Amino acid sequence: MIDNLDKKIIELLKKDSRCPFVEIANQLGVSEGTVRSRVHKMSEEGIIRGFTIKTSSRNVKALVEISIAVNTDTQEIAKELAGYDGVTEVFEVTGDQDIIAIVDVESSQHLNDIIERVRRYDNILSTRTRLILKEHYGEV
Repeated sequence: MIDNLDKKIIELLKKDSRCPFVEIANQLGVSEGTVRSRVHKMSEEGIIRGFTIKTSSRNVKALVEISIAVNTDTQEIAKELAGYDGVTEVFEVTGDQDIIAIVDVESSQHLNDIIERVRRYDNILSTRTRLILKEHYGEV
C-alpha cells in the first residue's frame, strides 16, 4: 500500500524519471535516504515497473483501436501486440474497442504493416487508427 509521500515521489518521477533523489527529497522535505528506500521498495513490490524517457521525434505516432470477437482471450492478443516492433504501449479497455495500442514508428508504411499484421488475427473484427498530431505531456 502506498501513502501520500509515495504518491508524490511517483508524480515527480513521472515528470522526470532521471530526477536525482536529492532533488526529490528537497522538494518533499524528506531525506535522500527516505526517497531512495521508498523508490526501491515500490520497485520491488511492482508499483514502479520501470523508468523511461519521452522523446520528441518526427516519427509517425498513432493509436490503433482494435475490436475483438466475443469469447476471445483479449489478454493473449494484447501480450502479442506488446511485442511488436514500434508498439510502445498496449491497453485493454472498455467501450466499443477492446484493445488500444500506441504505435511509434519511422514511417506510415511501418504503421500500415502493423495494422495489416493485426488484421490477420482470426478474432479481430475491426481496427481504427488515429494519428497523433501533437503531443502534450501534462507539463506546466
